[in-house]
Amino acid sequence: MPHWRDEVVIFACDWTERYFTGGEKVFVFHTIDHRSHALAQTLHSDKSTASTCAHLLEGCAQLGIPDLLQLDNDAAFTGLGRAPRVLGRFVRLALYLGIELLFIPPGEAKRNHVVERVHGTWAESFWNKHHFTSLRDLTRKSPKFLAWYHEYAPPALGGLTVKQAARHRQGKKLGRRQSAQIPEEVPLTAGRVHFIRRVNAQGEITILQAPWKVSKSLVGHYVWATLDTGQETLSISHRRSARAQPRLIKQYGYEIEEKRHKLKPEFHRRARKIDILKII
Repeated sequence: MPHWRDEVVIFACDWTERYFTGGEKVFVFHTIDHRSHALAQTLHSDKSTASTCAHLLEGCAQLGIPDLLQLDNDAAFTGLGRAPRVLGRFVRLALYLGIELLFIPPGEAKRNHVVERVHGTWAESFWNKHHFTSLRDLTRKSPKFLAWYHEYAPPALGGLTVKQAARHRQGKKLGRRQSAQIPEEVPLTAGRVHFIRRVNAQGEITILQAPWKVSKSLVGHYVWATLDTGQETLSISHRRSARAQPRLIKQYGYEIEEKRHKLKPEFHRRARKIDILKII
């Protein structure tokens, strides 16, 4: 078994929805550890900000606080409505906990295949095999799925069960006291939010519903943008191939009018910043 303790801890998060007989809807949120495939699941009647934040806190309590959390661009995570350049409560909560976020390109769910696959596993092994009458009924029976999943051996784990692989993770879990002390109005913490984007025909990318000029020479190419809330910068990088050295294409000032707070010492986990281009 490889030694994972010093590696960057990457989780992925997503939701799927189902309907009960009669039309009641359930949103099933999953967060999965990319390396051990350990899983946190919560069930909600909606995908509101309150629900997504509750899931994030529960995931951090069960699995530990990741270094990087990979997501799609659903408004449930971005917090965006019609106004551009908004940093919603989910983003603020992640930064407050010292988590860097990575938003995959819009419409490319395959990039989040690890968590997408667990949606399918849940549906095939649990949802499709039982009849659930309500959210309350599903909530009561869901521990059976999680108990089964812990003994499941995904092909990616080379014969280990999820439970066995998770033993090798020594992540720092979010305590109940810590969770209770997070303010309702989460302040903006200095941190980083990353975006993978494809350059459009105008040579631009869209970040938080605002356009940013890259280069017409890179139309159709993917670039990586990093918003640093502490430095108030948006940096855009590109590399021609997986083996090529990345190069900084643009760096913009990103003015943030509100006060930024330093990460609380209790949430410090790494001595050096994540090298995002080594990950993606």
